[in-house]
Amino acid sequence: MIARSKNIINQGRRGQDHEAKNAAKKEYDDRADAYKKALDEINNLNKQLDAPALSGRRQNAESQGAR
Repeated sequence: MIARSKNIINQGRRGQDHEAKNAAKKEYDDRADAYKKALDEINNLNKQLDAPALSGRRQNAESQGAR
């Protein structure tokens, strides 16, 4: 009887551990996704700055400021 009670308690603890592990994994995945999205936005903005149309404008602005 006592062994059966201990087994039931241990199963409950394992279930709680499993739930905590799943919650931590979900939080990590959510943060990783947010980081990847932010990094993609930064990379896209950098590509736009390096586009030929903007590069020409930047060179013109620099040359006018050097006068």
